[in-house]
Amino acid sequence: MSYLSDVGKVKSEAERRIVQTCGLIKDPALVLKLYTMTRESISFPEHHGVLNARRLVAREVIKGNVDPLSGLGFVIFSEGTANIARWDKEESSVLVNQAYEFDIEHGQAINWQQLDIAKDGAYCSFESQLVAHEARAWNKFLRSSKTRRKSEKAKQTYIDDTLEGLIK
Repeated sequence: MSYLSDVGKVKSEAERRIVQTCGLIKDPALVLKLYTMTRESISFPEHHGVLNARRLVAREVIKGNVDPLSGLGFVIFSEGTANIARWDKEESSVLVNQAYEFDIEHGQAINWQQLDIAKDGAYCSFESQLVAHEARAWNKFLRSSKTRRKSEKAKQTYIDDTLEGLIK
């Protein structure tokens, strides 16, 4: 009997995803790149829950549920889930994320509930590819000189470095 015979059994195939940037979520202490991700076969209308995304994320920040940390990061909205990821202030190479699930009703995200990452997972394999892109962009920012890192231009370079298109 092979040691692989009882492992790697999954219920479904993974359909490729399309990622789009949708601007920024801005709070006085936090600037997040906003991404949407959907299956290749499904069109993801701009209004598909993203209309009130800024408000929902801002509400979580105001309630103290989302610590701004370094103040920079990104959000991935992906078919009923939202992943808010911020770069840590103390351990600058550490990405801290919180995942939420929600329903869509009349183009609005409702029933917004935080997920337990330990139980539900941090990212799907497609989101992980977006996270890898963001990590490369963040590492470029971290490798810039200390003086440059404090500059608006360096921060804007990180914000402008986004990923769009088909994720395989």
